[in-house]
Amino acid sequence: MNITDYKLALAISIGTIIGSIGSLIEVYLLAEYKLFINIFILVIIDTILGVITAYRNKTISSTGFSKVLTKLVVYILLIIAVNQGHINNPNAGIMTLMIWVDNVVYGSILVREILSILEKASKLGIITLPAKIKERLAIFEDEVTK
Repeated sequence: MNITDYKLALAISIGTIIGSIGSLIEVYLLAEYKLFINIFILVIIDTILGVITAYRNKTISSTGFSKVLTKLVVYILLIIAVNQGHINNPNAGIMTLMIWVDNVVYGSILVREILSILEKASKLGIITLPAKIKERLAIFEDEVTK
C-alpha cells in the first residue's frame, strides 16, 4: 500500500466515525435540540459567572472546569434517557407518563441552572436579590454541598 491508500483509508474511517456520531445526535438529541441549546447557553453563562467569581475570590482551579464537563455529560445523558423513555414506548398510558417525566427533568435542569446563575450574579453584585431569596439560595447551596 502506498501513502495515498493510507490517506484514503484514514479519510473513510474518520468519515464513518463522524457520520455515526452525527446519526446518534440526530436520533437521540435532534428532537430536543432547542432545549439542549438553551441548557448549553445557561451552562456557559453559569460557567463564565463562576470563573469571574472564583477569580475575584482567588479560588480558581481546574477542578471547577471539570465539574462543567461533568455537568454537561450528566445533562446530556438525562436528556437522552428521558427522551428515549417516551419515544420507544408504544403504550399510550406509559408514554404520557414518560412525557411528564421528560418535562419534569427538563424543568429541573433549567431551574437549577437559572438558580445558579442568579446566585453567582448576586455574589458579583450584578443583580440584587431580596433577602428571602438569598436565604433560600443559601439553604439550597448547603443541601447541595452536603
